[in-house]
Amino acid sequence: MSYLDFYGLQREPFSNVPDPIFFWNGRSHETALNKLRFALEQRRGLSLVIGEIGAGKTTLSRRLFESLDETRFHKALLIVIHSEVTADWLLHRFAQLLGVEHPKHNKLEVLGQIYDRLRIIDEKGQIVALLIDEAQMFGTRELMEEFRGLLNIEAQGRKLINFVFFGLPEVEENLQLDEPLRQRVALRVNLQRYDEADTLAYLAHRVNVAGGKKGLIPPDVAARLHFHGQGSPRVLNALADNLLLEGFLQKTRTLTVAMLDKVAAELNLQESQPDPLADILGHRPVKPGRKSKDEWQEVDLNKLLGFLDKK
Repeated sequence: MSYLDFYGLQREPFSNVPDPIFFWNGRSHETALNKLRFALEQRRGLSLVIGEIGAGKTTLSRRLFESLDETRFHKALLIVIHSEVTADWLLHRFAQLLGVEHPKHNKLEVLGQIYDRLRIIDEKGQIVALLIDEAQMFGTRELMEEFRGLLNIEAQGRKLINFVFFGLPEVEENLQLDEPLRQRVALRVNLQRYDEADTLAYLAHRVNVAGGKKGLIPPDVAARLHFHGQGSPRVLNALADNLLLEGFLQKTRTLTVAMLDKVAAELNLQESQPDPLADILGHRPVKPGRKSKDEWQEVDLNKLLGFLDKK
């Protein structure tokens, strides 16, 4: 019997491979999606989606891409896989994404091709939306200047090209390499980690989409998943996937907190939880292997009293 058959699943519920079918319209992600659609429909130019590792940026980028009507938008999704990107490569790639069949190698000529293609798309009544995942890889002033130049292309007061950057917080630092470009950011979206209610709804949603039965992950186990995963979708997926595997190997469909703690320990996640009281007291423990002593910083009395009031 396979893992899926054992739990009565039609597909893997917690794979970390981005799949729009599993997109969960949580509060922050749904708001982000609506804001991004509006910015593109209004031709706002440059939008920015910032999130820590595992916050769901890649899934959101694919969901946004899928949601854009092909008759209304000329859309493309570019995934940047390394930081050695040159301005010439970038312009050549954009020309291809816009439908230029034989992009020139000369910069001025390819810019002319891009402009002509943008005008044709605009005359068809379409909006150009270029989504860029892992945008923090664009880390040079030269690249930032190229984006600024492209965003200057307009016709009758309309921007002919729109970008959405999805990336780590370093994207903000890269934009500072070109202050005029930074000032052109029309929309900033910060993806937040899930709170416990979000986590429970997220887990239930993925199990349901995968064809699983309600209650496959008991409430106490789901709450413990939030504790270990700290609201990160990617970490939650890894934990839940390994938990289901653990149950399969033990030949039990009754998933427990003890099983989850074992999985978290194997994934080296148990010791990563912040201690709220230690944080309030200003305690900063030294990492293993460091010879210096633990550090203690000034205590915020108001935070301490607030913490004690909750006890």
